[in-house]
Amino acid sequence: MCPLQDAPNSNAAKIRDTILSATLMTEGLTDDEAEPFIEWSMEQADRVGLMVQSEVELDEKRYQLRDFLEALVQLVVRRQNHDAGWLQAKLDTLDSQAVAVGLSPLTDTQRTALQNHSAKTNQELLNEMMLVYSPPVENAPEGEPDEDRGV
Repeated sequence: MCPLQDAPNSNAAKIRDTILSATLMTEGLTDDEAEPFIEWSMEQADRVGLMVQSEVELDEKRYQLRDFLEALVQLVVRRQNHDAGWLQAKLDTLDSQAVAVGLSPLTDTQRTALQNHSAKTNQELLNEMMLVYSPPVENAPEGEPDEDRGV
């Protein structure tokens, strides 16, 4: 699929364009790591595109989503060079950015699991981060947690 095709609406297409134009979007990732991340990012652009109600909100949300995605990648690729305090600060930032684009913040359990990142490859951690920051499955039975969102 061509990333700029098949966008559900013009808002999503504009958000996709903003994301794909971001120079830090995949900095530090290999092509194999970047490909699924870009696909997931396009899904997030489509979701956010459906949320926005005005041009002003579109401009705000597309840059908020871009910043969230860039921060997520930077956490993954730079985590080995920093201490636990840096990781906590980055997770705090990611959580606030996630909420701004309609995603749920990390649970305490997810945060604890992410503390054990040192043995994980960039791809493994990126996959986990994409999973935990994905919206819950719409068709999950009421009252049952979306078990796929764990770390």
